[in-house]
Amino acid sequence: MVAQEKEHSPIKFREVFLSDLKSIVNLYRTQKTIHSTGLNADFGLPLGIAELNCKIIAYAFVNINDAGKAVVQVHTDKELAQDQVCETLKNISLKRFKAQWTFDDNGISTENHVKNAISRLVNWLNNCYQ
Repeated sequence: MVAQEKEHSPIKFREVFLSDLKSIVNLYRTQKTIHSTGLNADFGLPLGIAELNCKIIAYAFVNINDAGKAVVQVHTDKELAQDQVCETLKNISLKRFKAQWTFDDNGISTENHVKNAISRLVNWLNNCYQ
């Protein structure tokens, strides 16, 4: 009998869709201790996801650090995502962020715009998932 080799699905990297938000929130909640008050600004603004077999195994997000600068970070399903996947997702998402958010039309840094977008998204998600 010939052993059959299972076909491995490649990990797909893509932007975040509205339909992904529930899975992203659930992944975030497994990584953080969420109190009954819901999400906060630490959730960030999701930029990209890594999928394996149609399951989100990691997502990259931008947040504002204590110095007031935008930083891209990754939350993962630690059982499925590898360091290389996280690094690739972070690099792709950083490029996407720089292309879309780094400066406005006047060349002004958009950290305040990002902070405002995070606040609006978190408030909206808290209203949706109460």
